[in-house]
Amino acid sequence: MEKKKLIRLVLVVCLVVLPLCALPFMYPRLASFLGVILILLPILALTGKIKNSAVGLLTPGHRPGTGLRILEIVVGIVLIVAGITASSWKVQRQMAVDKQAQADAVKRASVVLECRARIESARTALEKSSYDQAEENLGQAWHRMYPYIKLSPVPPEIASVREAYERLTAEVAPITKAQANWKEAQKAIAEGDGSLKERKFLEARTFFVTAQDLLKGIGAPAAKTLGLSLSRTAGAVESKLKLPALEKARIEREALTYACGDKPERSQWDGEIVGLGSHLKEFAHDPSSIDVSDCSEPVMSDKRCWIFRCKVRGKNAFGALILTTPMYAKSRFGFSEIK
Repeated sequence: MEKKKLIRLVLVVCLVVLPLCALPFMYPRLASFLGVILILLPILALTGKIKNSAVGLLTPGHRPGTGLRILEIVVGIVLIVAGITASSWKVQRQMAVDKQAQADAVKRASVVLECRARIESARTALEKSSYDQAEENLGQAWHRMYPYIKLSPVPPEIASVREAYERLTAEVAPITKAQANWKEAQKAIAEGDGSLKERKFLEARTFFVTAQDLLKGIGAPAAKTLGLSLSRTAGAVESKLKLPALEKARIEREALTYACGDKPERSQWDGEIVGLGSHLKEFAHDPSSIDVSDCSEPVMSDKRCWIFRCKVRGKNAFGALILTTPMYAKSRFGFSEIK
């Protein structure tokens, strides 16, 4: 008999008590309501006002004892307390979410206002032909709105600002690019003229080709807006490239390029010229100690092809680790040290 009572108690706990304990976290108000019922029913049953309590209804034919009724009351109290606590937590969480959402909205509104002001300043600068100032204002607007652009979906007010930004950028970007290209082209032309006077024809041709490429990157509408003499300058550069001395230099450059091969690749990781470390290890006292790093950008030389300087660490014949910074040359025939 005692065993049957124990089994019945276990079933009641597993099928009723445990689910009821989980109820407050899902439905706090319902849990509090059931808690009140679980408290009232056993009290009324103990006072004789009703014949059975909740446990008695679940086990027809068996009248629950005082212990089970007390357990019902305890479960009811637990449900009420848990329901109230869960409701309080839920309200606090919602308040925190609402507060954060409100703070985000205020911050977003501030960003929108700042971005609109920056874009308006850029528009005013564009009308006054202050293109660098316009580009700076647009850059600052982009920097402010960028964190919100990465969101999915993008907030509507940010999307509206972005459209205004992109429309104005489409007007400013070609002009600022043309300005930068024109400035660099003029510098390249001046350096080319200087090399031409010094009869450094290969060097002069390189400068003029660079200027020609830069001028090709300037659109006609941007040149007209800036008042640039694009056609005349491009024609002057082309005429200089057709000079006999420079034409001869072009042929020599092509021959030199064929003999020297492509520009050596420089590692982004440690700055080593790819292949130099393997070459040095073939002649080193301790190949495992060789480390090449921080090489300069390879530059084309008229006589030695691609030349550059590197930091080279390695052990000498006495086993001492030393650091040197020799200069090397690279051609189709391999590497060689310039002494």
